[in-house]
Amino acid sequence: MSDNKKKKTDGPPLQVVYKSVDELVSDPANVRKHPEKNLDSIRGSLRRFGFQKPIVVDSKGVVRAGNGTLEAAKLEGLQSIPCVVSDLDDVDLTAFAIADNRTAELAEWDFDSLDDALAGLHEIGFDLEDIGFSPDDLDGLFEDEDGTHGDDDPDVGIPEGFQILIHCENEQQQVELLEQFAKDGLKCKALIS
Repeated sequence: MSDNKKKKTDGPPLQVVYKSVDELVSDPANVRKHPEKNLDSIRGSLRRFGFQKPIVVDSKGVVRAGNGTLEAAKLEGLQSIPCVVSDLDDVDLTAFAIADNRTAELAEWDFDSLDDALAGLHEIGFDLEDIGFSPDDLDGLFEDEDGTHGDDDPDVGIPEGFQILIHCENEQQQVELLEQFAKDGLKCKALIS
């Protein structure tokens, strides 16, 4: 390991500071978009849980990780946000921002465990929309009495007629396409394989 990498991983503990939303600026070069559904989910999480992790900003107050959180906090009328002020240079901050999003995107759901966890929360009356799962998202996710998922049959919940199946590169692309189709008045259902 180079000294440069060692320095970044072996440094002092992170210092969390609260900054006013007015002194923070969304990254103009942010490579991720935050559609309404995403912002609604972040807002629901903030309302339910408050801040459980800081966002990352540079020394000028530009948000390098957490742009959606900043936008959602503003929409919620919050006045301050917990932040970590990074000492990385601009090149490393740009690379970090991409890595932060990409590493999360590369994770995969363990659907059996997710099914169990969401079903348990649902049974005790927890509002699953607070954690980003709308009723449409849940359609077919829980196991049926025979132990299968409603989405195991791609035709479940889709009326007869002309159909297309589109393979998306990632979950974000799927969400964006579904939102566009809904705006166009098309009835569609997300399938996860």
